[in-house]
Amino acid sequence: MEPSPFIIGVSLVGIGFLTGLSGALIPGPLFAFIISDTLKKGALSGPLTIIGHISVEIPLIAALVVIGFELKNYFTQFESLIYAIGGIALVLMSLFIIKEVKKAAELRSRENEIRDEMRVAKYNSSIFAGFLLTAFNPSFIPWWMGVGFPVLFNGFKQMALVGIFLVSLGHFPPAESRGPGLSN
Repeated sequence: MEPSPFIIGVSLVGIGFLTGLSGALIPGPLFAFIISDTLKKGALSGPLTIIGHISVEIPLIAALVVIGFELKNYFTQFESLIYAIGGIALVLMSLFIIKEVKKAAELRSRENEIRDEMRVAKYNSSIFAGFLLTAFNPSFIPWWMGVGFPVLFNGFKQMALVGIFLVSLGHFPPAESRGPGLSN
């Protein structure tokens, strides 16, 4: 007896959820930024950063659907360049965090000025950083090639475009809505 479409749909959402967690647990520049930014700006920073992250993934998913899943071959041509850029992003992010720690230590004595500064620029860079650090994360392309693409393709084989939607629905909430510490 073949499973009902409802059971298949629920399993695709569950697979998307677990897939999202697999990407969320990879340490990288976005992971480091969310931790750093949340400590400086507060809990809203994580979800805003993830808006930038999602703005990279949704066009990728749409491109996979439109191109018929042939994008995988295209990315392999640029794999080394993407790794290099992602590695540079990790180094720059580390230097930025070190600089921010030193700056915060110096500015603690000027508490009122810091509060005013944070009110003005509190979340202005979180979305952009989510976009940038996702696009240049050294693990982004290998993760999509090794995990994300096969899971989407399986969803497509099971239920066509509805399967892709259900996998994506499961993927985005766990990694994207919990905030600090859970995004690739």
